[in-house]
Amino acid sequence: MSSIEYALNDFSAQGGFIVVVKNDLGEMIGVAIVNKISTQGYYPENIIVYIASTNQDSDVIYEALLTNTKVFAKGSISFPAKSGSVIEKIANQLGFNGEMKQFVFTN
Repeated sequence: MSSIEYALNDFSAQGGFIVVVKNDLGEMIGVAIVNKISTQGYYPENIIVYIASTNQDSDVIYEALLTNTKVFAKGSISFPAKSGSVIEKIANQLGFNGEMKQFVFTN
């Protein structure tokens, strides 16, 4: 199941939401896909599995995406970000704690 299908799932223990930023022409210029998972109490309940901007002014777009994600998410939020990236700087400014790194093993 793709992250979009999971985010739009109707089951109460699953699902999530999608945050979209549009320009003045109504064109999508940024998106965040947030999956809700059943981990309340020991791991963030919301994971931003995809966040992207098509605009060169990505700082403003990432800030809008993260701010709106904070508004709509119920519970903690996590997401992977490369060290030193633009989004890491913005996330820190918005109150996200970036002490952990995410390690992935694909088998």
